[in-house]
Amino acid sequence: MSDVIIHSTQYMSEADAIAAAHYLKSLDSQDRSNQLFAYDPSAHKALKKGDASAEGAMIYLDNCAACHRPDGRGYERVFPALAGNAVVEARSPESVVSIIFRGSATPRTPQTPAQFITMPGFAWRLSDIEVMQVASFIRSNWGNRGPQVTLKDVESLRPRPH
Repeated sequence: MSDVIIHSTQYMSEADAIAAAHYLKSLDSQDRSNQLFAYDPSAHKALKKGDASAEGAMIYLDNCAACHRPDGRGYERVFPALAGNAVVEARSPESVVSIIFRGSATPRTPQTPAQFITMPGFAWRLSDIEVMQVASFIRSNWGNRGPQVTLKDVESLRPRPH
């Protein structure tokens, strides 16, 4: 995706970007057009109180919260918010799981000259069960409505040694 941003979409007019967004949203067969995102602070309140008993919560705190924050809101223009993130809420968990395994780099453009641009991959550190748990935690908290991730989803996406 970085190549697309660097070599293409950063040059779109606002009208073209809006038209592309409308088209891409129309491809998701799960209609969420009438469902506006509403932030739910419950998970953040629990984590703030030291309650990490929810499945995947401690994995999130240990591996994700430093950048994406315990409230899931990230740091604008540096680390993306997970709360209300379309990738997190997508019907398929493929993108979220792949990012957890392989990491992600934010492309630098004149409009987004991010200082911290790389999320490391966690395939070396997290088991398939831990990835399933943290991905499900992210997809079901802060108001996110992504379906739960299954172990089968994760196992099929784990990078294989070459």
